[in-house]
Amino acid sequence: HTQASGLAEAKAKALPGLLTLTYRAPSRSSYSSSAMTLLRTRNLAQLADLYPLLYDKLGRRRLRRKALESLGAPGLAWWFADDGCKQKGARRRSCNGSRGGRLYNKDTLCLALCRYPREDQQVAEAWFRKRFGPCTVQAGVLRLGVPASENFARHVAAYLPEPARYKLPRHLRGPAYRVEPAAPKHPYWDVVTEVRERRAIPESASAARRCESETRFCITVED
Repeated sequence: HTQASGLAEAKAKALPGLLTLTYRAPSRSSYSSSAMTLLRTRNLAQLADLYPLLYDKLGRRRLRRKALESLGAPGLAWWFADDGCKQKGARRRSCNGSRGGRLYNKDTLCLALCRYPREDQQVAEAWFRKRFGPCTVQAGVLRLGVPASENFARHVAAYLPEPARYKLPRHLRGPAYRVEPAAPKHPYWDVVTEVRERRAIPESASAARRCESETRFCITVED
């Protein structure tokens, strides 16, 4: 994100135990001439479980139904903050009563899906239509209709950071931004149990091989 937007800082504030910030000065050789703020996650073993949701075996980025189901309102809000936009409603020709005020069509929302394969775009279109209302994909962009835009905005508004709230429809700002509580300062721990079937090990095998366990316990501790 650009440093001027403040979006990266808002994300890091919401997840201080997971995200770190790196600042990069503007460069003529890069795709952006603005000063950038890069977000990086901490090196946690648990993040490896997310890889199959986001990439296939060839390393291509994917957007599967299971990933969409796993996002929840906070995940959808952050995704919209990154790749979403607002399409302002066009001005109507008719006037609003005797005072002559102009009427506008309601704003709609869009979400860029161009980085995903066409089949994944169709999956996302069906998923959004079922949950929020009429929508369509055109040239890699998911375009939500007015009812779907309103339903989606209400769903994510409480989790949309302040620097991205301008993307909400003008006629519907939704609930105020709710900052999640900071992560606890005590060490993070987790226990993962994995069971693997092994062939019977003969008594004549080496001691190291006979000591191999069918159940492994992995403990990760982060200060």
